Amino acid sequence: DAWSRAAGGRKPFLWDNTIYAHYQPLFVETFLNPFRNDFPADMARRMNRGIHINGAAGTERIKLSLLTAGDYLWNPEGYDPAKSLTQAERIVAGEAAVPLLERFREEALAAIRASKKKGADSDALSAKAVKTLDELDGVTSNRKLVEELRAFLAKQTK
Repeated sequence: DAWSRAAGGRKPFLWDNTIYAHYQPLFVETFLNPFRNDFPADMARRMNRGIHINGAAGTERIKLSLLTAGDYLWNPEGYDPAKSLTQAERIVAGEAAVPLLERFREEALAAIRASKKKGADSDALSAKAVKTLDELDGVTSNRKLVEELRAFLAKQTK
């Protein structure tokens, strides 16, 4: 409110980089996670005409975050991040892909962490994550998502 008064009564338009920031190398721990932000409860009243959620919308893996952001913005009080992510995974990759995406996330993060620490087991952990991607490729029609996840894993573990 103080900001709006200082700006001549104009309400701000929010540009949120949360999703985009999560996909930078320093934020690798948050990939394949639901949208999370700490907006005030009365955010809608404080805003002008909306919010811009910044992210690479053309990528399949970011679609997961964008879907969960839309879910949050549609009903902030009822938003359940885990439930929202599961629904987004169903939409983007299909029902059978949900447990594989969750397993891949854990395996990929373990491989990436080991790789960053130059751990001896990073190759074995990466191979395990790749095997899960091979399984995912067999149950989803979204080949672009699988290709993006393969490229992401390879880049983060090289």
